[in-house]
Amino acid sequence: MDARGVRPGNVVDSFVELCRRRFEFLTQEHECRLRQIKKYNYDATVTYLNRTTGVQIGFEPRMGGVFVTLARLTEGEFPLYPQGHIEGTNDPSAFDLEDLVKLRGGETVNQTSINVTNPSLDALDRVLVQYAHKLRDYGGPILSGDFSVFPDLAKIVRKRAAYFKAEGW
Repeated sequence: MDARGVRPGNVVDSFVELCRRRFEFLTQEHECRLRQIKKYNYDATVTYLNRTTGVQIGFEPRMGGVFVTLARLTEGEFPLYPQGHIEGTNDPSAFDLEDLVKLRGGETVNQTSINVTNPSLDALDRVLVQYAHKLRDYGGPILSGDFSVFPDLAKIVRKRAAYFKAEGW
């Protein structure tokens, strides 16, 4: 084990170990339980749930790094299609933590230190520590079941979707 308490080797396995350590506060402070760990060759997700809310921490180096998603649970589970039909009338049931941080006037997490072809554990750990702090600082009401900010977050997502659609994505 190294100084972080992580076994050297597979970066996906190390991500899961680091994630569990950095987001342990979810189990201690927000009555979350570790619901699921999914590991693939190059990416992984770790999902926590409490009675109202899900938190999914994903590592997708080819898509830019680490992503943290907050969701209103659907029948007690993380929604299958959390982003919903953004262009339609359905409201998304999940949002990227970065959107919540921006909405509240905070600074987003800088992930430029993660080399997507060969991510270092130090860089990955720094990003996870930042996300854990952001979730702790901004996510409390959502983790307690207060989803009143979701309509404002939906506006951000819809605006971004309209931009990408106009750009031909």
